[in-house]
Amino acid sequence: MQFRHIYISLCIIIVGFICPWHLTAQDSAAAVKKAVYVHSSFYYDFPKSTGVSAGIDFVLKSKIKISRDKNGNQKITYRDLIMNADIGFYRYRFNNTGIFIIPSIGKRYSTLRPYYFEILAGAGLVKTFYDGIVYSVDDSGKLSEKNNFGRYYATANLSMVFGWDFEKSKQPAPFALQVKPVLWFQFPYNSFVLPHLALEVGFKYHFKNFNTTLKQKEIRIKWPQ
Repeated sequence: MQFRHIYISLCIIIVGFICPWHLTAQDSAAAVKKAVYVHSSFYYDFPKSTGVSAGIDFVLKSKIKISRDKNGNQKITYRDLIMNADIGFYRYRFNNTGIFIIPSIGKRYSTLRPYYFEILAGAGLVKTFYDGIVYSVDDSGKLSEKNNFGRYYATANLSMVFGWDFEKSKQPAPFALQVKPVLWFQFPYNSFVLPHLALEVGFKYHFKNFNTTLKQKEIRIKWPQ
């Protein structure tokens, strides 16, 4: 049995030397500047709610991966850890208006081409205001009117972003356009959780000197000649 283990180990070592496996090397990190974007979005919560949101997003950590495709051409991809913060409101006609504050964190994937993809998770707070007049009754049975009555709810969400960065286009411009489907949850709602499906269409702008400076880790995948 021991001989069998030694034989298998030797075979693995020999195959490792013969087969052209690629090696991954991590170089020292370099300081880079990353854009800080301010953004605004049109917000639609299915099936009847509309609203707007505004916020800021920036990069916390950055990684660049340099490899080669099957034709030997250099391929560069970026993976950034990003922070996003939004404030906004939505309105259900004849029902209620909600104001929300939602920070989120996630990953942005991009290349040298203009398009990018993000996946985000967030948690925040929603304050609703009911339409119409709301009354309360005290212990003596007296009615009183409640002005701007509503409730506070916690919220959690998952979202994906599909965007186009015009700073990487043939004629660079300091803005980006994106579409963002969002699945979010409002709780406690009548002792349960109320799911929502929303869609945001957004515009992002990068002021020239509005950047963060951070260390970018570089990963080079080296292929044998």
